[in-house]
Amino acid sequence: MHNIDLLKGEGIPAKTTLASVFFVALAVIVPIIISAVMLSFYLLNNIKIDVGLNSIAKSEEQIAISKPDMLKTITLEQEINRLAKRLKEVSRCVDTFAQWSPILIALSEEMPDEMIMNRLETLSATGRTTGRKNNDPNKPAVIPMPKRSIIFDISGGKQGSYSSRVQTYQDKLQFTAAFAQKFKAQPYSMEDTGTGENRIETYFLKFESLTQ
Repeated sequence: MHNIDLLKGEGIPAKTTLASVFFVALAVIVPIIISAVMLSFYLLNNIKIDVGLNSIAKSEEQIAISKPDMLKTITLEQEINRLAKRLKEVSRCVDTFAQWSPILIALSEEMPDEMIMNRLETLSATGRTTGRKNNDPNKPAVIPMPKRSIIFDISGGKQGSYSSRVQTYQDKLQFTAAFAQKFKAQPYSMEDTGTGENRIETYFLKFESLTQ
């Protein structure tokens, strides 16, 4: 007797194995994990964006608060630069031009009563002195300096020798505020002018400026 299985090969369910269960679960779990990771990145990025926006807002607020002080600082710096340029120009003018009024007053006030001034002349030339550069104090630099000379001659109102009075006059001038530490007296010279009873001694004096 033969037994016939009518269902053989048709409608027979496949056998369930551990490997098939693993692959099915993997196919479901992996998309879920990926979605969770993407969601976490999205949320984290949103948090960073919010923090960044808050930081920008605080910075803009701080800038708005500090803007008036910043403008004041810029204005003050511009004013300082203008003043520095003016002071530099004033300094250049002071070095270039001399104040002659105090010099003339000193010459007049210290002049011996019995003597008169015949001639007064001033000369100015550009000299040079050695200094130091501001950006490199150890490096010498040649700096132009104005060199001035005061030349004048005086003579006695009467005959006789005025040598001692001229020397005293020169010494007094050297210690006045107009001449001290600014001009140095040079040896003076004397010349007889006139003849006979009209002979008068004329003295030639010269002061030269000191280079600082």
